[in-house]
Amino acid sequence: GNVAIGNDAMFDYGDLNKEAGFNTAVGNDALYILKTGTANTAVGCFADVSSSSDQGIINSTAIGYFTLVTASNQVRIGNRDVTSIGGYTGWSNLSDGRFKTEIKAGVPGLAFIMKLRPVMYHLDLDKLNSFLQVPDSRRDREKELKREQMTETGFIAQEVEKAAQEIGFDFSGIDPPKNEHDYYNLRYAEFVVPLVKAVQEQQAEIEALKEQNKLLQQQIDALKNK
Repeated sequence: GNVAIGNDAMFDYGDLNKEAGFNTAVGNDALYILKTGTANTAVGCFADVSSSSDQGIINSTAIGYFTLVTASNQVRIGNRDVTSIGGYTGWSNLSDGRFKTEIKAGVPGLAFIMKLRPVMYHLDLDKLNSFLQVPDSRRDREKELKREQMTETGFIAQEVEKAAQEIGFDFSGIDPPKNEHDYYNLRYAEFVVPLVKAVQEQQAEIEALKEQNKLLQQQIDALKNK
């Protein structure tokens, strides 16, 4: 069930696990490192699983030059040098009420948002490449330097995780490591929900203060008239 197209594509797969298969590798050295994984897809030169990750990776997809997956059931588009991914419309996620059960309110708003720490930062690609065990022969230091010089904004995933845990919030925006060779990710679109809740809570406070102010003004006017 395997398909390999390209020089040394799926080179190291062998027959270590005859029950595994259904992998598709297209490109020079695509899925070169994979040994025993199942149902994986890699399209692009050097598109592969990371050399540090578990070789039993299942159902993952790497698309693009030297794009690496680090865990099962993962999709990666583009490598660490990519600075823009987009199109003419936003990403759509399944959100049909017919397929949702146990629906309830209770998403934390301000209690969660006020614990978050927005930061500016630079990526350390030396550390990242070392963590992923990327060989120097497959690195482009000129491109990496340009990326490292970019000032980026966001959150620290571990801090977001801690903030959610402190208030007992099982936040779906955190994508923690699936194994010791994987890394933290954040789903930034998921922050919209607690942000909306925070705005609603703030608006409720504003309306209460407006009503309180109205009553105080009436009392002041009554004292003036008296």
